Amino acid sequence: MPQEKDKLLDHNFDGIQEYDNPLPRWWVWLFYGSIIFSVIYFPYYHLFGGTSAREEYQMEMSAWEQKQAEQAAVAAANAPAANTSSDGVAQSIGNVDAGKQVFATNCVACHGMLGEGTIGPNLTDSFWIHGNRTEDLLRVVNEGVPDKGMVAWKAILGPQKVQDVVAYLHTLEGTNPPNPKAPEGKDYSSADTMAAVAPAALTGNADSGKQVFTTNCVACHGMLGEGTIGPNLTDNFWIHGNTDQDILQVIANGVPEKGMVAWKTVLNPKKIQDVAVYVTTLKGTNPPNPKAPEGTEYPE
Repeated sequence: MPQEKDKLLDHNFDGIQEYDNPLPRWWVWLFYGSIIFSVIYFPYYHLFGGTSAREEYQMEMSAWEQKQAEQAAVAAANAPAANTSSDGVAQSIGNVDAGKQVFATNCVACHGMLGEGTIGPNLTDSFWIHGNRTEDLLRVVNEGVPDKGMVAWKAILGPQKVQDVVAYLHTLEGTNPPNPKAPEGKDYSSADTMAAVAPAALTGNADSGKQVFTTNCVACHGMLGEGTIGPNLTDNFWIHGNTDQDILQVIANGVPEKGMVAWKTVLNPKKIQDVAVYVTTLKGTNPPNPKAPEGTEYPE
């Protein structure tokens, strides 16, 4: 049987011609498959709201962040509050000696060998940027402070070493090392002053607090708490913590570096209680034009 010769097409370009040969079968089927795929893909993602890769990533990240927040909440709930002597609190959280080793290995570059502070803040005075309670320290060590360059140590150290290093941190306050870094954050030394305005639970009146808020707070936080100069008070993000005690601390002592006055010098303890209660009612009210979130998110 004679071999069929390749057939040349009639056209040519610059003396170049091409054969009229069939395409490889695998290529043809791949081409047909891509057409079938596009018929399914286009309506699914562009007409019927299929989940895109970006949305899948965002959902996975949200689930991961929620899981991390839940783990941090469990750790905070299981940790005793810092309301006894520093030595007693430290020993009840973790092992101080083990925490000292963790600190020496991982923390001295930013906080100094004695906690005096270098790049990071001084850990030996009564000033704290993110709160001084055990749960505050656990949260900061676990989640880090990305905008300040502090990594989230939870994934590196694990729960036990985090508790150990927090136990060690409780022993540093008041040690007065040489060459300490200047104070940063709020002073938590005025326990007697706060006792007058910060009982175990809020006892104020929200309606009275609304009047105090309208008179004194709307210039910075907005009429509905949506935030202007000051932060939005209606979302789940808080700069200095979201507990009743945190809110009372901030109102009473102010945030001088941000321009917020210490209202304990202006308002009596009853009014501070009232406005704190009112602030707690603002969460989730979703006012129009809210200010962008600031601080750490505290899931419900």
